[in-house]
This record gives sequence, structure tokens and C-alpha cells, in this order.
Amino acid sequence: MNDISSWDLIVAEKFEEAAAKAKEEYESEKLSPYLYNRVLALLNLKKYHEAYLDCETLLVDCDSDNHLILAGLCQWGINNYKGAIEIWERGVKDYPVEGIEIPALLYFASIVTNNAELKRESIKLLSKLWRKINQKGWPAPIAGLLLGKQSLDQTVVSLRHAQINN
Repeated sequence: MNDISSWDLIVAEKFEEAAAKAKEEYESEKLSPYLYNRVLALLNLKKYHEAYLDCETLLVDCDSDNHLILAGLCQWGINNYKGAIEIWERGVKDYPVEGIEIPALLYFASIVTNNAELKRESIKLLSKLWRKINQKGWPAPIAGLLLGKQSLDQTVVSLRHAQINN
């Protein structure tokens, strides 16, 4: 297990080993990507509370929209929908034009929790991003799909073009 990285173990879907390896890597080098890998492994193991504790460290070490996304997913996993929404709303405030992921998660949360105000706000955010960012570049087409501005077929074509261009 010493020669293979935690990321390689995640790709191989060996999540228990990946979580242990990532913990070892993080304790050795104190680099946030290792802790991020541990959170990913723990999420795959449905160990949401443990993953959230690592997210709290990530947010202190290196606050980012990706870390807020993960922290919200952890809260969602333990059925703390209000906590997840609060984290994602913080992401919108702290990283207003980083991407569509957080507004899309808020839209999803608004549907699951039947929160009309959150739905209006998330649609407003997605619409703003849809107009602002290149509508053809991935992942912008997801906003178009959620807003009903493009079809699933158009979204799939956009995905195909994004994969070809990467």
C-alpha cells in the first residue's frame, strides 16, 4: 500500500484503503489534497460525519468552493439539509462566479426540501451564470438543462464536445 497513492486507490474503488492511505499522507505532509482524497473516500463509504470532520479541517487549511461542496454533501448525507443549504449558500457568497455546481446543488436542495424561496434564488443564480459564462463550455450546459433552456440531447452533445476537447 505504500507505493500506491490514495488517489489511485480511490480510482480503483478501494475506499477503505484510500481513506487510510490519505490519512497517512496527510499526517505525513499536511497537504490539503490528501485530506480532500480522504473526504472523497469517506463519502464513498457513507461515513458522512467522519468526512465532515475532515471537511472542517479543509475549510480552515484551504477554504474553496470545492471544499464547501463536499462539506455540504457530508451534511446532506447525515440528513442535515438545513446545514447543507447553509454551507452551499456560504459558497455562493464567498465564490460567486466559480461555477454552476453550488447553485445547481441549491436548486436540487430546493426541490427535495420543497423550499420555494430557495428555488427562486437558485434559479436566479443559475440564470445569471447561464448568461455570464460561455453557454457551450462544460459544465455550463447543466445550467441550461436545469433552467429548461436546452434539451437533454443538447447537453449530451455539449458533454461529448467537452470530452473531445479535453
